[in-house]
Amino acid sequence: MICKHSYKRFIEQALAPLVSKKKAGFTIQSAKFFFAPGLSCKYLRSVAPNHYLTLNFNLMKKCFTLLLTFFLLGFAVQAQTLTQQADFPGDGRFRCFSFMLDGKLYVGGGRQYPAEPPAMADFWVFDPAANAWTQLNDLPFGARSNIRAVVVNGKAYSGLGYDGNGTSPSSLHNDWWQYQPQTDTWVQKADFPGDARYQPTLFASGGKGYVFGGSNQFGSSGTGIMFKDVWEYDTQTDAWTQKADFSGDGRIAAFAAPDTDGGVFIGLGYEGSLTNFFSDVWKYFPTTDTWQSLPPLPGTANVPVIDGGCSFYAVYNGKLLLSNINLYATVFEDYLTYFVLDINSQTWTAYENANPIGSRDDWAFGIDNSKAYMSLGWDGSTFYAETWELEMADFLTALETANPELAAITVTAANGTLTANLPQELAQKYAQQGISLVLYTLNGQKAAAYNLSETPICNITHLPQGAYVWAVQAGGKLLKSGRVVR
Repeated sequence: MICKHSYKRFIEQALAPLVSKKKAGFTIQSAKFFFAPGLSCKYLRSVAPNHYLTLNFNLMKKCFTLLLTFFLLGFAVQAQTLTQQADFPGDGRFRCFSFMLDGKLYVGGGRQYPAEPPAMADFWVFDPAANAWTQLNDLPFGARSNIRAVVVNGKAYSGLGYDGNGTSPSSLHNDWWQYQPQTDTWVQKADFPGDARYQPTLFASGGKGYVFGGSNQFGSSGTGIMFKDVWEYDTQTDAWTQKADFSGDGRIAAFAAPDTDGGVFIGLGYEGSLTNFFSDVWKYFPTTDTWQSLPPLPGTANVPVIDGGCSFYAVYNGKLLLSNINLYATVFEDYLTYFVLDINSQTWTAYENANPIGSRDDWAFGIDNSKAYMSLGWDGSTFYAETWELEMADFLTALETANPELAAITVTAANGTLTANLPQELAQKYAQQGISLVLYTLNGQKAAAYNLSETPICNITHLPQGAYVWAVQAGGKLLKSGRVVR
């Protein structure tokens, strides 16, 4: 038997042109590759003609468990491009604010945990064209953490958050600032008229900015409010208008991803007490001030519902992408799944262990057309300085090409039954483990389960009327999900 250290030496020599050892792990230098479900977060599939390698470098936890497997591909796979950029030169951090403006990624504030000072005041910009970070003037409003930013009409705005160690409401703020990149200065605007808060959700739509949620509660035993209010900011008049409250639960750390139709996908998040985590997903339409419920994120047999904060979200080419979800769940792998919502069909596809970078909480990121830039963040023990560029078009293509059977799964409802249509190759792949269709209530309670290996037709007439989430599962993995009304 060849020891795992021999494997490691062999792999380092074989892939020397593609990877370089750095810090405690392996980083990619400008190579084309793709990640796919069914593997550990540290598996790297390096594409070669007609073959690919599966490598497991779980060095982050100092575990040198390596797996090397060769597969013969009967079809061509278009690889994604994930390029590592220049490391962030400042202190590692999370819970900073970030925004993309004129093709550059700006990052400010944030904190480490635990660390002193409790919040930071430095401000940086990353220029992808030059592959370089530049430190700008410090934030005029001082050190700030759990702060957010939004770009409206080509101008960036930021505010709120706290300046202390996150234990006292006296450190909360409600100020509001506009950044002017030509002079590297900030101009104070009309204060946010709602309660001071931290970790709200900011987004833009129709030429106006919005603030949703946030909290003034600190710690599991602290008192305070999980806000559910929505505020609209008019950049032309420098004025705020309160909109109708959200009908669901107040929260922090919800995601907000604007769609091309003017609506905004909003969801997930958790309470500041870290006792309640949310899995609901909505679409908010600012012009009518209305909310549309969407299918939540169901999980696997071990994790019925995926919930918690979300650190990466984007809408691209008719798809909503979510990843890096749920720092505080007992199953850390939630971070490693990419959930992709087909906006037209409102069905979710789960690509398990497909996160190409690994576990990061509350990092800085920005979207520039088809490219996403990500940096910093925390995995529960380490603060990172890496910066990455992800080509979303190639990434989506790689996920779908590597898993064609997932796209072919459909579930249709008619006359009190659900009919699951499964591709033959999927049925053969999971012949021993079996494939099931599981129904959940919208709050994550298991309502019914059916063995699709016995029959694809599922009778649901015994269930109470209402909406349910269906999930096709196999081998303990979620394959696809959607919503059905009984």
